[in-house]
Amino acid sequence: MRKEIYFDDYITVIVTDEKGAGGAHHAYEILNRETGEVLDTVSFQNGPIADNGVNGSTNEAYLAIVGHRLECFQSGPFPSHWSVKAQHGVDFARSVLEMRTAERKARGVEGKDIA
Repeated sequence: MRKEIYFDDYITVIVTDEKGAGGAHHAYEILNRETGEVLDTVSFQNGPIADNGVNGSTNEAYLAIVGHRLECFQSGPFPSHWSVKAQHGVDFARSVLEMRTAERKARGVEGKDIA
């Protein structure tokens, strides 16, 4: 499967795999819109860690990267209220995912193919 899920003036994001058992995709490419060159690939964890080991990144890891970049921009020469607002969204997403993980650990199902 190859499906465009995002584009702007410069890049296109393509999902490159089928949905997994949990209903999410795991593989993406980021392309230069002008040349079609693959600029980056993104691989998420595919399947429960208990069954498959660590085989990809997590939403939390990518949110940490985006959050760090926003912090750096904010402390750089061009701080912006837009960066602050975006950082709040990233922080919120990270905290909700942390709560989800804590709840799954408390139930003993973190890293397993169980809802």
